[in-house]
Amino acid sequence: GGGGSNQNNAASDTAAQAGTGDADSAIRSAGAMSIGESISSSDTSLPDMTVDTSDGENAAINFTSVCDADYDRVSSYYHAYATDGMAPEITVIEVKDSSDVVTVMNALNDHLEDRIGTFESYAPDQVELVENAVVTYSGNYVALFISEKATMDKTTFEEALK
Repeated sequence: GGGGSNQNNAASDTAAQAGTGDADSAIRSAGAMSIGESISSSDTSLPDMTVDTSDGENAAINFTSVCDADYDRVSSYYHAYATDGMAPEITVIEVKDSSDVVTVMNALNDHLEDRIGTFESYAPDQVELVENAVVTYSGNYVALFISEKATMDKTTFEEALK
């Protein structure tokens, strides 16, 4: 119980959880979510976004909409996508083992190819945004940014992991 709202409170949730007995795992599980949240809130070009995270009820199923890598390799994830079905997406995935970084990056690149194919059919004006997307990683974190400010998002991502 006690699900609470899914508003912009990822950082405060992390702080609250730190007081519990299992502080390390609580902070770890919030990793991708707090990073994704800070990127989304700093990117002013984003439209209204719908957010799925590894804390969600259908986390494993929702994960497959952005990445077809094995979900059991994932520690935490944050996936925000345009509510209206347009291109913008902010995705941060924390893998358990750094050897899975390449697999997840390849899966995200496959996702981009799929998105380009979709938009070519029904929203050609979105194709360029997807073609200019950034897929990057730092340590055990892999990220995908489809945004007018994808380069800035990448910088925010790197700063968060310094």
